[in-house]
Amino acid sequence: MRQSIEADIQGILSAINLVLRVSADTIGARAMMDGLLKGLESRYYFAH
Repeated sequence: MRQSIEADIQGILSAINLVLRVSADTIGARAMMDGLLKGLESRYYFAH
């Protein structure tokens, strides 16, 4: 009985790790996109 509970806890922890890693990746990708857009905007404004 105790082994199955520990296995459940391990599964939950690995799922949380996966979610955190994916959300961190999406946050990083969004930050990169924001940076690219801001760079393009400033370059566009300077060109005009």
